[in-house]
Amino acid sequence: MKSLKIYHITIFIIVVLILTVSALKAQHADAILGKYLLPNGLKVKIFKIDNKYYGEITELEGFVNGEVYDVENPDESKREELLVGKVIIWNLVYDEQKNRWIEGRMYGPDKGITVDLEILEVNRNTILIEGSKYFFSKEMKWKRLN
Repeated sequence: MKSLKIYHITIFIIVVLILTVSALKAQHADAILGKYLLPNGLKVKIFKIDNKYYGEITELEGFVNGEVYDVENPDESKREELLVGKVIIWNLVYDEQKNRWIEGRMYGPDKGITVDLEILEVNRNTILIEGSKYFFSKEMKWKRLN
């Protein structure tokens, strides 16, 4: 009887530990969720659908080009689309091994180009991202707004 009780307690502790570890991993993966100010003046909200992360423009205040439409889009049919509400980050996934968000893509409306995107580091007030295209890459810090 006593060994059965110990067995049940042990199983209970194991289940609680597994759930706790899973919750902590999910919380860390979600550390990028929130609103950010990009160096070009765009404000972007990063959100999650299933296990992928996306980002949409929420404000243009101070946007370098001051445009409200996607005038630099290489696809002429999209040049009259409003920038606010436009999803410019997609398909980011969290890689536990690398402790990074990888495989993402980002569209830069100020230049009309799409780059590969990784989030390298998350701090309390900033995130460090790397955008790359072909052989070129650039790191930038985005300021957290919330």
